[in-house]
Amino acid sequence: MSVQFRAALEKTKQHYIEHLLKAGVFKKEDRQLYHLTLTELRLLLLNNKQRTEQKLT
Repeated sequence: MSVQFRAALEKTKQHYIEHLLKAGVFKKEDRQLYHLTLTELRLLLLNNKQRTEQKLT
């Protein structure tokens, strides 16, 4: 994997983690956020966003 690609992945993971932390999400099933894959973080963020939007309606 190229260095640039790896850096982009890590930057995206960090972005997702920051958003989840701001939303009050610190773990998923006893796993720290930084142990999750990019896909797991993305799905967790989308699910959290949907739950938040449902609360508002």
